[in-house]
Amino acid sequence: MAFITDTRIVPGAPSVLTRLKTAFGAYFDAVIAARGRRAQIDQLNAMSDRQLADIGIDRKDIAAVVFRDKLHM
Repeated sequence: MAFITDTRIVPGAPSVLTRLKTAFGAYFDAVIAARGRRAQIDQLNAMSDRQLADIGIDRKDIAAVVFRDKLHM
């Protein structure tokens, strides 16, 4: 039985270590972004309905306002 093994490394392809660093970096960026969004939600939830109305937000729409870029709204 014939066995062919190709162990060539594709020139320019990122190494495993580079891919891991990129993945961990993306993960930590997402965690930091989530904390920032959570802080925005907490800040808006702490406002009165009158204050929210003054800036044009209804209490039920707080999450949609904070995540509008992710929800494509």
